[in-house]
Amino acid sequence: MMTSIAPLGLLFSLLSILIPIVVTVLILMWVYDIKKKSAKQVEQNNKIIQLLEELKR
Repeated sequence: MMTSIAPLGLLFSLLSILIPIVVTVLILMWVYDIKKKSAKQVEQNNKIIQLLEELKR
């Protein structure tokens, strides 16, 4: 009976190690994507301001 329980313990141990690592990697990828899009948004906003100032003249 104990031999059938041992692989389950190993599986739960591996999952308890891998799940936080995977979640951390996904969060870091998400934050990097937001930062990249934010920089692009700032660049676009500056271009819009420049064009509006040209129209105002």
